[in-house]
Amino acid sequence: MKNSSARVAFMGITTALAVVILLLTVFPTATIALAALAALTGIPVVVELGKKAALLQYVAVSLLALLVVPSPEGKGLYLAFFGYYTVLKAFLEERRWPRLAEWGVKLLVFNAAMVGAYWVMLTFVGLPADSFTIAGVSLPWVFLLAGNGVFLLYDRALTGIITKYMCRWRYPLRRLFHL
Repeated sequence: MKNSSARVAFMGITTALAVVILLLTVFPTATIALAALAALTGIPVVVELGKKAALLQYVAVSLLALLVVPSPEGKGLYLAFFGYYTVLKAFLEERRWPRLAEWGVKLLVFNAAMVGAYWVMLTFVGLPADSFTIAGVSLPWVFLLAGNGVFLLYDRALTGIITKYMCRWRYPLRRLFHL
């Protein structure tokens, strides 16, 4: 990107869009989906401006989310995992590691982030431990295992969205911002 004002406008719009999506996490049935959707705003930033700019967007969205987003779960999930995952995915997939190693790192990061987010929400946010209980049985490990399956689907869907962006949406967006 040559035009610095276009870069700033592009970053501002994608950052604002991510924060607006995170503001919608006040609806408790869509918290995880909206945090994942907010992370999709990082795709054009990674492609058009690079990984450093996408990390800067993650920091800006995170700081704004801490200030204005009322849902602790929504901003917690964005901060703990979804916000930086598009950058991590780009980094891992451009390295051309063996597929097994790549997936191992992705799953390790996902599990560490989810366990860390769970601990923070129990310890500091005040999320009741019984929110992971069904019929009196505590199921955090079952939820984590199911989360791994959903994460694998999310990663595959993210690959498809990136491909669609590159084939269909990139050119109109570049024309709109004069990139």
